[in-house]
Amino acid sequence: MANHYRAHGSLFFWFALLACFIAVGVRGLITSLHSPASQGTGPYCSSDGLLREFLGFRNGSEKILEASQSVPVAQPSIVFWPAKNNNTGVSYLLISYLAWPRRVDGRAISQEQLEREVDELRTKSISAIWLYGLKPSPNLKRWAAVDRGLLLVPAEESR
Repeated sequence: MANHYRAHGSLFFWFALLACFIAVGVRGLITSLHSPASQGTGPYCSSDGLLREFLGFRNGSEKILEASQSVPVAQPSIVFWPAKNNNTGVSYLLISYLAWPRRVDGRAISQEQLEREVDELRTKSISAIWLYGLKPSPNLKRWAAVDRGLLLVPAEESR
């Protein structure tokens, strides 16, 4: 009788272990299929996946790389995004990654603070201002749209 319980216990243990193994494997597979990094096969597929997932950009890496070529390397540029939306902070991280070797600083601000910040930046030596999800200050006359909601203000205009 004791051997009978031991056999059933052993069998139950191995089936429970197998069920846990399958559950963890299926969960990992499902997660990897829906991750932004797994979309695409090009050289910038992971950053393109993140740009599409968080910011809604298509081929965003190429657009940001192309726009950053006009930004001088000597001085840093700065990215501003809305303070109320934490997901757009990823715009700063991706732009700084793609703009390398250029230094890119970033800050979340409100639309009301933008004009004050732009006026302060005119006295500093920066190469460009990137705006994501913010309307350009009336003081900024010349800017270029990189993608939906992402604007680049060139060095001459930001001084």
